[in-house]
Amino acid sequence: MEGMKFVPNNVGLQKGDSITFTNKSNMIHNIVIQGLGVNSKFIKKDESVTIQITKKGKFDFYCMPHRAMGMTGNIT
Repeated sequence: MEGMKFVPNNVGLQKGDSITFTNKSNMIHNIVIQGLGVNSKFIKKDESVTIQITKKGKFDFYCMPHRAMGMTGNIT
């Protein structure tokens, strides 16, 4: 997470892989992936959240407070 975006915002992963989101911004962020039942805690600068991909498919993710500002992405 950099500023108000995910970098990169499109990620290709396999079932069983993990993805780590690290906040490099001065703002708090979280990660919501509805198709995987993920709604992370809010993380501060330099904190991370790791999520395991438990299903095959395409999953949109976003930061709840900044979704309207375009802080979105997807996992395929």
